[in-house]
Amino acid sequence: MATAVHRLMVHDPHARLHDAEGIHQMRVSARRLRGYLRTFASLVEPEWSDGITRELRWLARALGVVRDLDVLLAKLRDADVGEGIAPMLEVLEERQSAARRALDKALRSDRYIALLERLIEVANAPSLTEASSEPCRLALPRLVAETWTPLSDAVRELDGAPTDDGYHQARIQAKRARYAAEAAAPCLGRRAGPDALRFAQHAEEVQNVLGTRQDSVVLRQALLEEAAQRTDDGPFNLARAGLSGARTNR
Repeated sequence: MATAVHRLMVHDPHARLHDAEGIHQMRVSARRLRGYLRTFASLVEPEWSDGITRELRWLARALGVVRDLDVLLAKLRDADVGEGIAPMLEVLEERQSAARRALDKALRSDRYIALLERLIEVANAPSLTEASSEPCRLALPRLVAETWTPLSDAVRELDGAPTDDGYHQARIQAKRARYAAEAAAPCLGRRAGPDALRFAQHAEEVQNVLGTRQDSVVLRQALLEEAAQRTDDGPFNLARAGLSGARTNR
């Protein structure tokens, strides 16, 4: 928890400067903290952790809107589909500017300062339950293992009628399993610790593959929504079709 809080604060200045990687890493830190509080919920007092989780969700949402637009714009700029796609770039750049202003406002708010103060408290003096007195080698493997069932269920759902949302849910569950295993690994000793790290690495591989797919899904949806507003714009729709075709061939 302390490491994730530290990472969030380290990347705060970069996010304020609208650095894409800084925003991404700050968002990852907020998600990790939420994941830890979810996975290890039995070890912390719910009245203490629930409020922090809500505020982390608020922060991650503000960061996420900017991050998603950064990714979309980068993909469009890298695609060689001609100038017809320029209107889409303009639309996304306007949304990006608005999202950045909203993030700036959030990071300057008293609400954010209060969250940072609570996160420092999290790292230094968490409010724990009686269950936290159980030895790590007994408690943590069980808690990490509980993240496997939702991941397994999400993947099993894909065997029937796979959907974009189904793949996205599998990615979310892989991410939660990864974060849980990474958090527990240092506390599990010389044998179980490396096993947990290997599991986390495999989960990360799944997460990355599905993340690339999700980026394409979001881009496709954004293009379709804009195309619906530009039914008579031949160059735009031709560029959109070319981009969709190029991604399909990949």
